[in-house]
Amino acid sequence: MTTREVHEAVKVLFGNYDYPLFNSFVFEWESDFFAISKSGYSVEVEVKVSRSDFKRDFSHKPAKHTVFTRHKELAYCKKVYDESHYPLKIEGIWHTPKSSMLHWIKPCEVLPNKFYYACPEGLIKLEEVPAYAGLIYTGPIQYQAKIVKPAPFLHKNKKCFDKILLGKYYHRNNELYNMLHYFQINADLTDEQNRQLKTIFDRIR
Repeated sequence: MTTREVHEAVKVLFGNYDYPLFNSFVFEWESDFFAISKSGYSVEVEVKVSRSDFKRDFSHKPAKHTVFTRHKELAYCKKVYDESHYPLKIEGIWHTPKSSMLHWIKPCEVLPNKFYYACPEGLIKLEEVPAYAGLIYTGPIQYQAKIVKPAPFLHKNKKCFDKILLGKYYHRNNELYNMLHYFQINADLTDEQNRQLKTIFDRIR
Protein backbone atom coordinates (compact mmCIF):
# COMPACT_ATOMS: atom_id res chain seq x y z
CA MET A 1 0.00 0.00 0.00
CA THR A 2 1.10 3.55 -0.66
CA THR A 3 1.22 6.33 1.91
CA ARG A 4 -1.67 8.05 0.12
CA GLU A 5 -3.84 4.91 0.37
CA VAL A 6 -3.17 4.61 4.11
CA HIS A 7 -3.98 8.31 4.52
CA GLU A 8 -7.33 7.90 2.79
CA ALA A 9 -8.22 4.82 4.84
CA VAL A 10 -7.41 6.68 8.07
CA LYS A 11 -9.55 9.63 6.97
CA VAL A 12 -12.51 7.30 6.41
CA LEU A 13 -11.93 5.63 9.79
CA PHE A 14 -12.17 9.02 11.49
CA GLY A 15 -14.90 10.21 9.15
CA ASN A 16 -17.06 11.55 11.98
CA TYR A 17 -14.23 13.76 13.27
CA ASP A 18 -13.93 17.45 12.42
CA TYR A 19 -11.13 19.47 10.79
CA PRO A 20 -9.10 16.63 9.22
CA LEU A 21 -5.64 17.71 8.11
CA PHE A 22 -2.83 15.86 6.36
CA ASN A 23 0.88 16.63 6.71
CA SER A 24 0.42 19.74 8.84
CA PHE A 25 2.37 21.32 11.68
CA VAL A 26 -0.33 21.52 14.32
CA PHE A 27 2.21 20.68 17.03
CA GLU A 28 6.00 21.15 17.03
CA TRP A 29 6.35 18.37 14.47
CA GLU A 30 4.57 17.46 11.26
CA SER A 31 1.46 15.33 11.77
CA ASP A 32 0.58 12.87 9.01
CA PHE A 33 -3.08 13.10 10.06
CA PHE A 34 -4.86 15.29 12.59
CA ALA A 35 -8.52 15.64 13.51
CA ILE A 36 -10.79 16.59 16.42
CA SER A 37 -13.63 14.44 17.73
CA LYS A 38 -17.16 15.76 18.27
CA SER A 39 -16.41 15.82 22.00
CA GLY A 40 -13.37 18.06 21.46
CA TYR A 41 -10.50 15.58 21.79
CA SER A 42 -7.66 15.72 19.26
CA VAL A 43 -6.09 12.71 17.56
CA GLU A 44 -2.83 12.42 15.66
CA VAL A 45 -1.92 9.52 13.37
CA GLU A 46 1.61 8.71 12.20
CA VAL A 47 1.54 6.75 8.92
CA LYS A 48 4.18 4.11 8.20
CA VAL A 49 4.49 1.98 5.07
CA SER A 50 7.89 0.38 5.74
CA ARG A 51 9.65 -1.25 8.69
CA SER A 52 12.71 0.96 8.28
CA ASP A 53 10.59 4.12 8.44
CA PHE A 54 8.94 2.93 11.66
CA LYS A 55 12.29 2.18 13.34
CA ARG A 56 13.79 5.43 12.10
CA ASP A 57 10.96 7.35 13.74
CA PHE A 58 12.44 6.74 17.20
CA SER A 59 16.06 7.52 16.35
CA HIS A 60 15.35 10.62 14.25
CA LYS A 61 12.75 12.24 16.51
CA PRO A 62 14.05 11.75 20.08
CA ALA A 63 12.57 14.99 21.44
CA LYS A 64 9.10 14.09 20.17
CA HIS A 65 9.13 10.64 21.70
CA THR A 66 10.54 11.95 24.97
CA VAL A 67 7.53 14.19 25.49
CA PHE A 68 5.17 11.34 24.52
CA THR A 69 6.89 8.99 26.97
CA ARG A 70 6.63 11.57 29.76
CA HIS A 71 3.00 12.49 29.04
CA LYS A 72 1.86 11.66 32.59
CA GLU A 73 4.11 14.29 34.15
CA LEU A 74 2.68 17.72 34.89
CA ALA A 75 5.89 19.26 33.57
CA TYR A 76 9.52 18.39 33.03
CA CYS A 77 12.68 20.39 32.57
CA LYS A 78 14.71 20.46 29.39
CA LYS A 79 18.14 22.09 29.33
CA VAL A 80 18.82 24.38 26.41
CA TYR A 81 22.36 25.45 25.60
CA ASP A 82 23.04 28.61 23.66
CA GLU A 83 26.30 29.81 22.14
CA SER A 84 26.64 33.56 21.72
CA HIS A 85 27.28 34.99 18.26
CA TYR A 86 29.26 37.85 19.81
CA PRO A 87 32.83 36.99 20.93
CA LEU A 88 34.00 38.51 24.20
CA LYS A 89 37.60 39.56 24.88
CA ILE A 90 38.78 38.80 28.40
CA GLU A 91 42.36 39.68 29.42
CA GLY A 92 43.45 39.77 25.81
CA ILE A 93 41.89 36.41 24.90
CA TRP A 94 38.78 36.06 22.76
CA HIS A 95 36.06 33.78 24.11
CA THR A 96 32.72 32.63 22.74
CA PRO A 97 30.32 32.92 25.67
CA LYS A 98 28.01 30.00 26.28
CA SER A 99 24.93 29.97 28.42
CA SER A 100 22.31 27.47 29.45
CA MET A 101 18.72 27.90 30.43
CA LEU A 102 15.94 25.70 31.67
CA HIS A 103 12.95 25.17 29.44
CA TRP A 104 9.84 23.79 31.12
CA ILE A 105 7.61 21.57 29.02
CA LYS A 106 4.02 20.76 29.94
CA PRO A 107 3.08 17.62 27.96
CA CYS A 108 -0.64 18.39 28.09
CA GLU A 109 0.00 21.65 26.20
CA VAL A 110 2.07 20.19 23.35
CA LEU A 111 0.50 16.76 22.76
CA PRO A 112 -2.71 15.51 21.12
CA ASN A 113 -5.18 13.71 23.35
CA LYS A 114 -4.54 10.43 21.51
CA PHE A 115 -1.79 9.18 19.20
CA TYR A 116 -1.85 6.28 16.72
CA TYR A 117 0.43 4.54 14.29
CA ALA A 118 -1.25 3.45 11.05
CA CYS A 119 0.27 0.93 8.66
CA PRO A 120 -0.59 -1.88 6.24
CA GLU A 121 -1.80 -4.92 8.18
CA GLY A 122 1.00 -6.76 9.98
CA LEU A 123 3.75 -4.26 9.18
CA ILE A 124 4.05 -3.17 12.83
CA LYS A 125 3.57 -5.81 15.53
CA LEU A 126 1.42 -5.06 18.55
CA GLU A 127 4.31 -5.59 20.96
CA GLU A 128 6.37 -2.98 19.10
CA VAL A 129 3.90 -0.19 19.71
CA PRO A 130 4.86 2.15 22.60
CA ALA A 131 2.56 2.21 25.60
CA TYR A 132 1.48 5.76 24.76
CA ALA A 133 0.29 4.89 21.24
CA GLY A 134 -2.49 2.98 19.53
CA LEU A 135 -2.28 0.98 16.31
CA ILE A 136 -4.38 1.04 13.14
CA TYR A 137 -4.19 -1.57 10.39
CA THR A 138 -5.26 -0.77 6.85
CA GLY A 139 -6.37 -3.66 4.67
CA PRO A 140 -6.10 -4.57 1.00
CA ILE A 141 -9.62 -3.33 0.35
CA GLN A 142 -9.73 0.38 -0.49
CA TYR A 143 -10.45 2.66 2.48
CA GLN A 144 -10.47 -0.30 4.89
CA ALA A 145 -8.98 0.45 8.31
CA LYS A 146 -9.45 -0.93 11.81
CA ILE A 147 -8.12 -0.10 15.26
CA VAL A 148 -6.22 -3.12 16.58
CA LYS A 149 -4.90 -1.34 19.66
CA PRO A 150 -6.94 1.54 21.10
CA ALA A 151 -4.82 4.56 21.97
CA PRO A 152 -4.83 5.61 25.62
CA PHE A 153 -5.61 9.17 26.61
CA LEU A 154 -2.33 11.06 26.93
CA HIS A 155 -4.27 13.77 28.73
CA LYS A 156 -7.86 15.02 28.79
CA ASN A 157 -7.29 18.73 28.33
CA LYS A 158 -9.35 20.08 25.45
CA LYS A 159 -7.03 22.52 23.72
CA CYS A 160 -8.48 25.30 21.58
CA PHE A 161 -7.04 24.92 18.07
CA ASP A 162 -9.12 27.72 16.51
CA LYS A 163 -6.21 30.04 15.72
CA ILE A 164 -4.02 27.25 14.35
CA LEU A 165 -6.78 25.76 12.21
CA LEU A 166 -7.86 29.15 10.89
CA GLY A 167 -4.32 29.79 9.71
CA LYS A 168 -4.03 26.35 8.08
CA TYR A 169 -7.30 26.62 6.17
CA TYR A 170 -6.68 30.25 5.20
CA HIS A 171 -3.30 29.44 3.62
CA ARG A 172 -4.63 26.30 1.93
CA ASN A 173 -7.52 28.29 0.49
CA ASN A 174 -5.06 30.83 -0.93
CA GLU A 175 -2.85 28.07 -2.28
CA LEU A 176 -5.81 26.46 -4.04
CA TYR A 177 -6.87 29.82 -5.50
CA ASN A 178 -3.37 30.45 -6.89
CA MET A 179 -3.11 26.95 -8.34
CA LEU A 180 -6.45 27.29 -10.13
CA HIS A 181 -5.53 30.74 -11.41
CA TYR A 182 -2.24 29.42 -12.80
CA PHE A 183 -4.10 26.54 -14.43
CA GLN A 184 -6.66 28.90 -15.98
CA ILE A 185 -4.12 31.19 -17.62
CA ASN A 186 -1.95 28.34 -18.91
CA ALA A 187 -4.60 25.92 -20.18
CA ASP A 188 -6.70 26.10 -23.33
CA LEU A 189 -10.15 25.96 -21.73
CA THR A 190 -13.60 25.99 -23.27
CA ASP A 191 -16.13 28.67 -22.36
CA GLU A 192 -17.98 26.14 -20.19
CA GLN A 193 -14.81 25.19 -18.32
CA ASN A 194 -14.05 28.87 -17.72
CA ARG A 195 -17.56 29.38 -16.34
CA GLN A 196 -17.07 26.43 -13.99
CA LEU A 197 -13.73 27.82 -12.83
CA LYS A 198 -15.31 31.22 -12.19
CA THR A 199 -17.90 29.55 -9.97
CA ILE A 200 -15.11 27.87 -8.00
CA PHE A 201 -13.19 31.16 -7.71
CA ASP A 202 -16.29 32.90 -6.37
CA ARG A 203 -16.70 30.23 -3.68
CA ILE A 204 -13.11 30.21 -2.40
CA ARG A 205 -12.34 33.91 -2.84
